[in-house]
Amino acid sequence: MTRRQVVAVAWTAALLALLFAAGRQAAQLARFSWDQAVGYTSAYLRPLPHGPSTPPMARRVVLVVVDGLREDTSRRLPTLNALRARGADLVAVTGEPSLSYPGWTMILTGAPPEISGVVTNAFTGPIRASNLFSVARAQGMRTALAGSAGWQNLVGPWVTDGHYVPDPEAYADPARSDAQDRAIAEAARALLRSASAPLVVVHFASVDHMGHAFGAASAQYGNAALAADAHLASLLAMVDLDEDVVFITADHGHTDRGGHAGWEPVVKHVPLVVAGRGVRQRASLTVSLADVAPTVAAWLGLPTPTHNTGRVLVEIGNVPWQALAGWARQLQAFNELYLHRVQPGQAAQAGPPPVAADDVAAWHRQLTAQRDAARAAQLRRERLARLPFVLLFAAVPAVLIAVLGRRASWRAGLAGAAVYLALYAVVYFGIRGHTWSLSVINTEDNIGPFFRARVVDAVAVALLAAAVAGWRMRERSWAGAVLASAQALLLSAYVIFVQVLAFYALWDVKFPWYLPDFGWGFKYYLDLLQLAAIGQPITLIGAPAAALVAWAVARKVVGQPPAER
Repeated sequence: MTRRQVVAVAWTAALLALLFAAGRQAAQLARFSWDQAVGYTSAYLRPLPHGPSTPPMARRVVLVVVDGLREDTSRRLPTLNALRARGADLVAVTGEPSLSYPGWTMILTGAPPEISGVVTNAFTGPIRASNLFSVARAQGMRTALAGSAGWQNLVGPWVTDGHYVPDPEAYADPARSDAQDRAIAEAARALLRSASAPLVVVHFASVDHMGHAFGAASAQYGNAALAADAHLASLLAMVDLDEDVVFITADHGHTDRGGHAGWEPVVKHVPLVVAGRGVRQRASLTVSLADVAPTVAAWLGLPTPTHNTGRVLVEIGNVPWQALAGWARQLQAFNELYLHRVQPGQAAQAGPPPVAADDVAAWHRQLTAQRDAARAAQLRRERLARLPFVLLFAAVPAVLIAVLGRRASWRAGLAGAAVYLALYAVVYFGIRGHTWSLSVINTEDNIGPFFRARVVDAVAVALLAAAVAGWRMRERSWAGAVLASAQALLLSAYVIFVQVLAFYALWDVKFPWYLPDFGWGFKYYLDLLQLAAIGQPITLIGAPAAALVAWAVARKVVGQPPAER
């Protein structure tokens, strides 16, 4: 080998060693940040005193959760539409991630995942946040629940009479899913016949199972929704809407392909239909899923769950002022707790509590805006503190690349990096049809395979990018082609690293008092997986080999003589 070739090989070895170390660090950081999000512990669950009970507005509340029911699909269900015609026809917006456990928790507590601490379906209960069942238990009120086994994990200790039906082993079994819902409906009818529990919660699961197995655009999903609607009709036959009130909603929707947890409107917008005693007709109102808990509490005469962030839906009924006053005191107390944690020393300021229904929504917006402003201000302070490190980490490699990047091998490496970045996007968005959304991972069982597939994609694209760099070096020596392949990987990794830094600048890599934006978070995780893939031994060994093959083929095809420089 010539001296230049020896130097090129040495530089190649150094760059590959750097990429290996970076890949290992990226993999460790990916695991760390994943655990930080999944294992998030809320900073806002300090016990708060309950308010007083108030006169109930109905004899009984029946709360039905149709798991995975999209809002548009719900408008094709005859029983639900009949209820809409005589009651309130609302659209509720879920929190993020839009998963079942966080959705159920939001319905029962009025608290989004950042407050409740229930972020994924991996949560091990019971719920730490104050919820309808725990409040009812404290007030000596009997409760009943019929649903899948996950509810026992979340609220089992507080339910007076619970009937939990295990999920089928596989989602793609309509018969078993239907059997589960039929068993739940039968248990729910038995609970309603007893007429001893003022709060009855019923959960149907088959719609969600069919959404996962076949997608929300499938006939199986539509049939499951119609079956759930028929079960609802059988329950309503045992409910006196002159004395009782029913709430029908969902924890999330589904994409057409199947899946949820992300930010898509079809996933986050779910039906909320309320009918019965004290409910007036109302339509075209978009609310939060957090509003269910305080509204149910008002109809039952229960104190509002103390970690609630929602509001009583005064638009759908004449809520007694005592209930509104209790809700307002609860929300003020929670706001003080929240602000003390986020910005110590800042006092809650929202004017006097509302005494009339017309004031409720505006007053609630004021308190919500105050929490949002405090959160945004604290995030800004933390982001500014991280900014110098981000700029330094981004600038140093950029300067080195600019100084060293005048050689032909760097230009070839830049071409290879451009191919990597463009082709990976084509594969991910175009060929695979994915988005930066957790909804693309259809079930928990698919989490590992999905991310492993992204690593495989990244390795394959990286090898192709290395081959492009080698092809571009056909007029140079084989050592230059090998070096160009390493530089293509390095430049690709640097561009991805800058995107990781952008997430770090905005959200950090640990989340002690907040949850990050999960769209950004999903992309951040995919970026770390790309860095880990580029640093895999198969990539680091395969890239120089791919470059050499492309270099040799190019010289043979193009027929240009070597030009050692």
